[in-house]
Amino acid sequence: MGKSKLSREGVASRDGIGSSDALGKTNAAKTDWESRMPFAKAIRSQDADAIAAALTDALNRFSQSKSGQSGSPSKSCESNPKSESWEPLRYRVSAGGLICKQAEGAKFTGGRSTPVYEISADIEDRKKGRVERQDLVFKLVILLSNRCGNMVSANLHSGDDRKLRYKRESYVNEQIFFNSGRENSGHNLSASRATVQHCDASSLGGTQPVGGVQPIGLVEAFRTLNLKIPTPFVVEGGVSSDFPSFGLLMNDLRRNFPLHPDTLKPRQICEALKFAAKMHAFFWKRDLSTIGLKPGFGQLWLQAGFWGMEKPLESDNLSRVSLKWSETLKYLGANGGRVTETVRKLAGNLEKNAFVIFDRLKQMRAAQGWTLIHGDFKAANLFFGQATEDSFGPVDASNIDTDAEIACAAVDFQFTGTGLACQDLMYLLFPDALAAAEWYFERESFWLESVYYPHLIDFLQLFGRGGPASITLDQLREQYVLCRVDFFRHMLTRGWVASSPLDAKLVERIASAIDIITDSAIPERQG
Repeated sequence: MGKSKLSREGVASRDGIGSSDALGKTNAAKTDWESRMPFAKAIRSQDADAIAAALTDALNRFSQSKSGQSGSPSKSCESNPKSESWEPLRYRVSAGGLICKQAEGAKFTGGRSTPVYEISADIEDRKKGRVERQDLVFKLVILLSNRCGNMVSANLHSGDDRKLRYKRESYVNEQIFFNSGRENSGHNLSASRATVQHCDASSLGGTQPVGGVQPIGLVEAFRTLNLKIPTPFVVEGGVSSDFPSFGLLMNDLRRNFPLHPDTLKPRQICEALKFAAKMHAFFWKRDLSTIGLKPGFGQLWLQAGFWGMEKPLESDNLSRVSLKWSETLKYLGANGGRVTETVRKLAGNLEKNAFVIFDRLKQMRAAQGWTLIHGDFKAANLFFGQATEDSFGPVDASNIDTDAEIACAAVDFQFTGTGLACQDLMYLLFPDALAAAEWYFERESFWLESVYYPHLIDFLQLFGRGGPASITLDQLREQYVLCRVDFFRHMLTRGWVASSPLDAKLVERIASAIDIITDSAIPERQG
C-alpha cells in the first residue's frame, strides 16, 4: 500500500496530494539541516506515515527520559526485556486520521514569519490501555539570508545583516529557555540521531517549591509554579555557526486555554498580571545558574525585551526618532491637542536623552532589583481559560489567593531574560489601536496598585525572595513611567504617528515624564 499523503486540508489519505509548503521552494534542502532535524523533515514531507512515525518516536523518547532511559526507543526496547528498567514503547501514533496543517503564525503567536504546524492525531497509550485524540503544535524556524533562499550563517559575530542576526539570536534565546537544566536533570536524551532535548517537571508538581526542592530548568520551574507554558516534547536543531534553524514540538495550550483575544477584557488583564507577579516574584534577584542556566553563551538575554538601547538596531535607528514627529504635531494641532513647547521638542529630547534613560533604567535594576521577565508580554502571546470570557465589568482585586490557579498561559520566549518587572507590565498595558482605553490606559493605576503590586509582594514573601521593602509602590510607578518613555522612543523609530485621541493623551503623559527626566541631576553620557 502506498504512503499516506496529506490532502490540501492536511488530512491523511492514501491518494491525497501533499499540501504546499512555502519553505519547500528554498535551497534549504541542499543543506544537512534535515538530517539533524528528523521531526521537521517528517513535517515538511507532508507524509502522514512519516509524521506518525516521528511523533511516535518523539513521545516515547520523552516518556523514557522521565523514567531515566535514554537513546533510541527502539534500541531500548530490544536491549533487555527482562531488566527492571526496561520499558516497552508506551505510545503509538496512527497515521489514519492524522491532521497536520500549517497555520498562520499570527493566529498562534501574533507573529507573521514563523511557520506553525497544527497536529491532531489519535495516540495510543499502551500503559493506560486507551486511545485519545491529542493536539500538538510544531514551531519551525528556518532563517534565510537572501531572496535565493540560501541558508545564512549563524555566526552571531559575522558581518551579515544585523536585523537578521538579531532575529537569529532571539530564536537562540528561546532554545536556551527550553533546554535549560537539561544537562543536570538526568533527562538528557541521546544525540545519536539528532539534537533532541526536553525538560520535564512532573516529579515536582505543586504550586511552589516544597521542602527546599530546587527545580532544574526554566520549564520545570514554571511547572512547579503552576504557571502554564508549553511542554517541549522535542527541541531539535542547533545554534552552531552554520546551523540557524530549530524546531519545537509542544502541546497545544488552546485545549485548556481556548481564548486568544486581540484585546483583553478586565478579567484577562487581571489574570495576566497575576501570572507576571508570580513569575517576577519567584525569579526576583535569583541566580539562574542554580536552576540549570549555564554561564557565557548559555545565558538568556542579560537585557531582556527587544527595544532597549543595548540592542544594536536601536542605536542604529536612533536618528529616526524625529523623522515623522511633524506629522504627530500636525495631527495634534488639527484635533485640539495640546502642543506645548515640551511636546514640540519631545522627539528631539527623546533622541538626545536615549542613553540617559537607558542608564537610569540600569541604575533601577541595580538599586531596586531585577527579575526574569517574559520580554514580549502582550495579548498575542497569551491564552486564557473560558472563565475569563466575561463582560467589561468591574474587577474585584481585594481578595488575594496565592494558591488559586491562574487562568492564563504564555508562549514565545524569544526575548525572555533578566530585566525590570515593569517592562512586562508597561508593554501589556501600552495603548494601541486595538486597546480598550478605559481598561488599558485609563485604569493603569488600578492595575499596578490594586492588582499587580499586592500580588507581587505576597508572592515575594511566599517564595522567600523579599517583601514590601524589596520595591516600594512609588519605585514601581517610577519604573513603569520610565519604561513607557523608553518604549515610546522605540515606537517613534518604527514610524509611530499620533492618529487618535488616545494617542494624544499618550503624548501628553510622555511629555510630562520627559520633563522630569531632563530636569533631573543625571549627567549626560560622555562619549
